[in-house]
Amino acid sequence: MRIIEAEHARRRLRKAAQRLTHTARDTSLPHPVPSTLAETDALAGAGDSIAAAFPPHSGSLPRTPVPPQEPLPDGEEAAQEERLLLATATARPAEIEQMRWLTGEDFTLPLHAGAPALTRRSRDRPLASPAARCPERCQ
Repeated sequence: MRIIEAEHARRRLRKAAQRLTHTARDTSLPHPVPSTLAETDALAGAGDSIAAAFPPHSGSLPRTPVPPQEPLPDGEEAAQEERLLLATATARPAEIEQMRWLTGEDFTLPLHAGAPALTRRSRDRPLASPAARCPERCQ
């Protein structure tokens, strides 16, 4: 009976992993990140329930420790990422509305901390193009 349960657990875990892989690679999803995170949670839940159903033997080896978290990016790398985010927001002003989560504390450079004000400003009125702001100088 234990062999049948083990095979069922392997199939269940494999199916959850395949769903995660499929979701992570599916470019047609409207919101891929939340969908992928939901599938990740489902896979973790399947692993936890399987682990609970198969308690470790008295002679089992201890679990492998969780690897340390990835270190935070250094100052230059963080500044590059911030510039990329700001350039993307500038190139696609309609996308700024979706960045309500962005605050000044999210930036490492004080100069970039003013970006959330652009988000609030875009909700009040659309951003003007440089040509619209200075018509007499641009002609």
